[in-house]
Formats: sequence, C-alpha cells, structure tokens
Amino acid sequence: MWSAPSFDDSGWIDVSVPFDWRAAPTNFAGKVNVTGWFRRNFTLSPQEMLAYNAKGLAAPIKLALGQVACADETYLNGVKIGATSN
Repeated sequence: MWSAPSFDDSGWIDVSVPFDWRAAPTNFAGKVNVTGWFRRNFTLSPQEMLAYNAKGLAAPIKLALGQVACADETYLNGVKIGATSN
C-alpha cells in the first residue's frame, strides 16, 4: 500500500510544496477528480526527541500541512493520524 513506509515511491515525480498540480511537471489542468499523493521523509533522532521533551511542552508535536484543496489523509510511519474532507 502507498502509505506503507516500505512502499517504493522511486517512480513518483518530485515536486516542492506548496504545489499546484495543474502546472508542470504534472500538468493536470482541465482534469477532474484528480488524486495526488505527497510523501515526505524525515527523522527525529532520540536526542531531538529528548530536547523537545526537555522543554516541558505539554502539546504533542504538530505537523503543518498547509492548505488542502478538498480532502486529505495523513499517515505517519504507515499509521493514519488524521484526515479531512469536503
């Protein structure tokens, strides 16, 4: 499944977000019901987690997605952690 950390996304097109998929290199202008998957890899080291926790912040770490046009599903390490829809 595409949300699995081991999923091979090497054939996906690289884009920088924010990104409008009507533009190059995807060029989906004029198409309806287009679905796109964006993927970002990052690592928090144990030292970074300790530094975050040492600040005494009660809130969990937040992931800022920016503007979502219609709907999204967000996964972390293959686990669905949130979603929105119209």
